[in-house]
Amino acid sequence: MILERANGHMNKFIMRTTAMTLAVSMVFTMANLKPVSAKTVKLAKTSVTVTVGKTKAVKIKNISAKSIKSMKVTSANKKYVTVKKNSNTKFTIKGVKAGSTKVKITLKYKKGKKTVTKKMTLKVKVNKKTTTSKTTTAKPADTIPADTKRVDDSKAYAVMKATEAVLKAGSEPGGKRTPELDKDRKLITAMVTNASATYTVPAGISGVYDIYLEIGHANYVAGESMYSININNDKHYCLPAAILTGAKYQMGRFVMAYEVELKAGDKISVVGNIGFSKVLPNGGMSSDLPPIGNLSLYKAGTPVAIGYNGGVVKDETTDETDPVSGKKIAWLGSSVTYGYGSGGYSMADEISRLHKNTTCYKYAISGTTLVNETGTSYVARMMNDMNPNEKFDMIIVQLSTNDASTNKALGSVGESFDINSFDDKTICGAIETILAYVKETWNCPVVFYTGTKYDNANYANMVQALYSISSKWNIDIIDLWGDDDMSSVRGTSLYNTYMKDPIHPTKDGYVKWWTPKFDEYLKNNFKPNK
Repeated sequence: MILERANGHMNKFIMRTTAMTLAVSMVFTMANLKPVSAKTVKLAKTSVTVTVGKTKAVKIKNISAKSIKSMKVTSANKKYVTVKKNSNTKFTIKGVKAGSTKVKITLKYKKGKKTVTKKMTLKVKVNKKTTTSKTTTAKPADTIPADTKRVDDSKAYAVMKATEAVLKAGSEPGGKRTPELDKDRKLITAMVTNASATYTVPAGISGVYDIYLEIGHANYVAGESMYSININNDKHYCLPAAILTGAKYQMGRFVMAYEVELKAGDKISVVGNIGFSKVLPNGGMSSDLPPIGNLSLYKAGTPVAIGYNGGVVKDETTDETDPVSGKKIAWLGSSVTYGYGSGGYSMADEISRLHKNTTCYKYAISGTTLVNETGTSYVARMMNDMNPNEKFDMIIVQLSTNDASTNKALGSVGESFDINSFDDKTICGAIETILAYVKETWNCPVVFYTGTKYDNANYANMVQALYSISSKWNIDIIDLWGDDDMSSVRGTSLYNTYMKDPIHPTKDGYVKWWTPKFDEYLKNNFKPNK
């Protein structure tokens, strides 16, 4: 009994002692579980120095990769530094050109139940590449094939690389194709109708710019409005470019839009226009659209050479004594307006050459019609391609021979001036639709012109109907068909010099025979600049 009692007291003592020990232990444990102040998430370095051509890795400290939801790293100026993300906590910078810039990092990570956004800036100094007496050869990645010639955009305010563009497939009924990046040449090929290459405006850009695109040569050219651009899937621009056939990868520079307000992050999509692709029996598509390259920005109004082989800068000084000088004229038509029989040179190009600072935009695709049955019609292209905010001084429209040769319905002259009342599936309805749309959109003079006389009764009827429409709408006609001086050349040896065929002039035909008629009209119908 005494032993049992003693054991009982001992057990109670042990239990009390154990409880006290546990309590003390829990106190210390709870103390250890108290939140401690978290270390600040930051860059391992706030500034670095790198040499041109060299790379340097930078880490983010005090956070695990699992906690990071996203990390975006951008170079404030890609002329000096390019960046590459290696992981959620590490990125690499590469020196491109000697100078100083910044790299911007936007980090989103989980902090408790919340998602926190932290922005950091890395200052970067790029030193010149050290030279040695050793002979070095370019790495294969830095070279381009011998058949390729790129545009010098070293004076551009910003250059967006073709290699960084996002490519999207294009299609027409029954066919589809995705553009391809030629990695060796760093160019985009296989552009088709509605296919797009989307470039992102880099950091540091904010203001009003002119947009230029590298464009190569085409296998076949049937018009000048091959490409257009969209800004943020909203604003649309299409400026005709004098693309040539020849060495496919010999690139030229062409303006895509003037005076566009842009900022960092904006998306500029280069889009293949309709009329230059064909659907193949296997569901693919062939294309005459030339390859494209980098997209460059210049401050609005900067004189920039346009074209191939270095390009030319047009004289932008208006001649105050010349009424045609300084004017913007849009030409809407098909192969005759384009210059099918003269390698793409027509009276529009000659008028531009003859008069300082005169711009002629040729919205022309061979084989197209006034009648609005496809996306290449005059009506469709006028509404889609011609910028409604542009200030045209005049729009000159071709009375299309294609409508006559394909027996399109002539229709009749309407009683109304309401655009919704016209049947644009007829020739007369399409002409009146164009006149009504121009009046509502640009409210500038519209002039129709005819081709020179050839044997086609349908076209003769179209000319007669055009005069009826002219009386209703009070518009002028440059009538080469009914001009006795023009018709007197028919049947002579000179006619064979001036005409490639009964419809299409040669370059001599445009320059020496047709252009004087257009030039005389323009001089007499534009007001003096003074």
